[in-house]
Amino acid sequence: MGGVGKTTLARLVYNDELSQQNFHLKAWVCVSDEFDILRITKSILESITLQSCDLKELNQVQLQLHQWLAGKKFLIVLDDIWNNNFDDWNTLCSPLVYGAPGSTVIVTTRDMSIARMMKTIQSYNLNCISNEDCWSLFLDHAFHSRSVPVADPNLQVIREKVINKCCGLPLAARTLGGLLRSKPREDWENVMNSKIWYLQGDNNDILPVLRLSYYHLPSHLKRCFAYCAIFPKDYVFGKKQLALLWMAEGLIEQRDDQLMEDVGEEYFQDLCSRSLFQASSTSGFVMHDLVNDLARVVAGNTYFRLEDEFTARMQEKARHSSYIPAIFDRCERFEPFKKIKHMRTFLPLSLSYRKCYLANCIPSYLLSKLPCLRVLSFNHYNITELPDSIGDLKHLRHLDLSYTPIRTLPETTTSLCNLQTMLLKRCECLKKLPSKIQNLINLRHLDMRHTFVEGMPLGIEELKSVCTLSDFVVGKGNKVSITALMNLKFLQGALRISSLENLTNASNVVGAILTDKERIDKVVMKWGFRNTRNASHDRVVLEKMKPHGNLKELTVRGYGGTEFPSWVGDPLFCNLVHLKLWNCTKCTTLPQLGLLCSLKDLFIKGLPNVKAVGREFYGESMSNSNPFPALETLHFYWMSEWEEWNFCGYEFSHLRELSIVRCLKLFGKLPSHLPSLQKLEIRQCTQLVVSFQSLPVIYHLVIYGCRKVNLGGGLSSANLMIIRDVESFLFPLNEFFQNLRKVQKLTVVGSYVSDYDYPHPSLPHWVLFENEEFSQKGIAENEELLRKGVVDCEIKILELRGCKSLEKLQPWLHSFKSLRKLYIECCPKLISLPDAVIYSSLCLKELKIFSCESLISIGRHQLPPTLERLEISRCHKLQRLLDVGEACSSSRVTDEGSISCNTNSPNLQHLKIVEE
Repeated sequence: MGGVGKTTLARLVYNDELSQQNFHLKAWVCVSDEFDILRITKSILESITLQSCDLKELNQVQLQLHQWLAGKKFLIVLDDIWNNNFDDWNTLCSPLVYGAPGSTVIVTTRDMSIARMMKTIQSYNLNCISNEDCWSLFLDHAFHSRSVPVADPNLQVIREKVINKCCGLPLAARTLGGLLRSKPREDWENVMNSKIWYLQGDNNDILPVLRLSYYHLPSHLKRCFAYCAIFPKDYVFGKKQLALLWMAEGLIEQRDDQLMEDVGEEYFQDLCSRSLFQASSTSGFVMHDLVNDLARVVAGNTYFRLEDEFTARMQEKARHSSYIPAIFDRCERFEPFKKIKHMRTFLPLSLSYRKCYLANCIPSYLLSKLPCLRVLSFNHYNITELPDSIGDLKHLRHLDLSYTPIRTLPETTTSLCNLQTMLLKRCECLKKLPSKIQNLINLRHLDMRHTFVEGMPLGIEELKSVCTLSDFVVGKGNKVSITALMNLKFLQGALRISSLENLTNASNVVGAILTDKERIDKVVMKWGFRNTRNASHDRVVLEKMKPHGNLKELTVRGYGGTEFPSWVGDPLFCNLVHLKLWNCTKCTTLPQLGLLCSLKDLFIKGLPNVKAVGREFYGESMSNSNPFPALETLHFYWMSEWEEWNFCGYEFSHLRELSIVRCLKLFGKLPSHLPSLQKLEIRQCTQLVVSFQSLPVIYHLVIYGCRKVNLGGGLSSANLMIIRDVESFLFPLNEFFQNLRKVQKLTVVGSYVSDYDYPHPSLPHWVLFENEEFSQKGIAENEELLRKGVVDCEIKILELRGCKSLEKLQPWLHSFKSLRKLYIECCPKLISLPDAVIYSSLCLKELKIFSCESLISIGRHQLPPTLERLEISRCHKLQRLLDVGEACSSSRVTDEGSISCNTNSPNLQHLKIVEE
């Protein structure tokens, strides 16, 4: 049943904090009606990698997905499946079987037969919610943050009506609550008695409460909601994206006292409050399938998608079109546009990061056939140029060329006098904007993030209606100075000012450049490299770039002054939450950042001339109050001359993450009292002493390349612990082995391994290094203690990597009762495996042996009978694998050597032997 809460429940699980900690990889894919295995597999891969996948063969995509998932614990949600073909499902799942234990796939579907087809754990059938829960959910949405007048008799009168109308569907209760929230209480009874509840139309699958909600929308919201029929089911859209489209179509009314963008956001919030839009599982917003059906019904034939059947009636009325691009879109696909005279919207909607290809003739063809366009997008298409005829689209208000390799914009683009929005994000081949850009007198949004534009064109200061300007690039020769920003009074959101090294005359920078722009909440100031930089010149420039006090995020990168101006760290910036100081190589001191009362994240990287951090960092004027009252994340990277950290008696009581990397001269100790610390990384700080009596909530601990580590205990919550290359490591052994019991993955790594790929703590994982403090001799000396420590442990994966003195596996191995996977890699003295009796108490499923050069043979009884997967790679001296001449019992064999095999393991399903 639709609207019962399947996706909502899956979303709660997906976004839960425990899911964030327990799974290495996560992916959410909306499957919907079309079960395209290639598309779904690509979507999973792209969701995990956050990169486009341009592979065209299913086998190639599945192989890559297999490589990403192998050995990792993942959570994948496949939302809204309709296909019940068992073979399709098996094909889709083939790369998913290689994950670590505990990997999970959640499927939502309305079809019980699909749930039974999965053949996994028992499916959970969501029933309608109880009357009490239905009423409670309705009240939550009807009153939102207001108090509920429980004793109000009128409220009790409609209670039964609400329960009866909603039929136990959360979507109905939520929507009805959102509808009545916008109505005076005296009108609620009239709404509940409306005849619309009983109307029977051609679309009986539209919930009456949804139809009623639309009926009670103001006319301006009806038009905006109907426009959303342009989105396919499960399409994730952004608030700003939709508001800009509404604006281009003239659906947002103009008010004297309000920007159109603010009015659009108000419209959006109104539709959200009525539960017609809801937050998606990843980012952005979606419409429920039933709400999407409603939008298409009320929109009628004015909206159509190229995937739908095209009728004569559509030809007459169609105004707005969208479609999902194919990898190759040819001329035939766009033939319906020959017959449509008044099309306003041409909108390809990419569902993935992939690059798509468009026949060269299409742009010119479309521009000639669709002269009334207001919205034109070639987003994600591999086009390198636009025809000059783009200037003929006099009605065009929205142009999206994002993620295209376009090289130049034709000068005729500046003839688009009605253009409001130009999106050029990730046009990485674009180096300049049209020279007569001042002709775009109605331009309000210019997004040029991640382009390589070398400077702003003359006349940019004339675009006085601009609200969004993602980047301002100071060009060589200072043809356009940063003072051009003074004219752009309505700027808001994020602004990146780059190539500030090209600003050669600081005396020309006069007036309030940013201080009067109260709606800018994120600023990046970036200087590039130049040998002849003048420190005092850079300081003057930065002094004059002071933003408004409403700023929330600030990044200063490549600054060449020896100290920061006083406004950096000024307590007047009481809204500043994120601050980055990056590659400010001449600075000798840090600003007084402790006075920033809202600062949560502080990132300091590449300040090699700072030698001491002390009272000036916390704030000289601090008396009794504690500095950094809100700080949660603190990173120091690559501060090669930093020697002293004076804490001045202050504590970081809310600090959750601390990283100190490549601070080679820093000596002394760290702050000792960090009660909220969850993540600690100290790397390549060779003079530093890391000493803690207790870290009660730590879950991620990585320390290597330090002078001394002294852990008093209290590491019971550590999911990932890696300690290596330290001169001295002190830890109470009793507590060490006691805490070891909760670990699920244990890795012992030889000290000669130059580096280690730090895993995500998808499951409790400790990494121990075989060095002077933890050698094979040390293991032997503490064997009894180790056996006691692991007797009840939950270790499922044991890795032995680079253990140069390891000649044979230790007898205490059988104490790992929960062990399922054993990996042995780069152990040059390992000659053979022990007799299978060592595995007698285990249920070992997987054994991998890599780069063990002394391994000569594996005997008949050296593999456990429970083994399902065996991989041997780069063991060049291996001559014999069990008995010669007997066939392997594996179902899949890759044998690239001349080694014969007989597994003697009846459960073995996968055998791989590789010589490289």
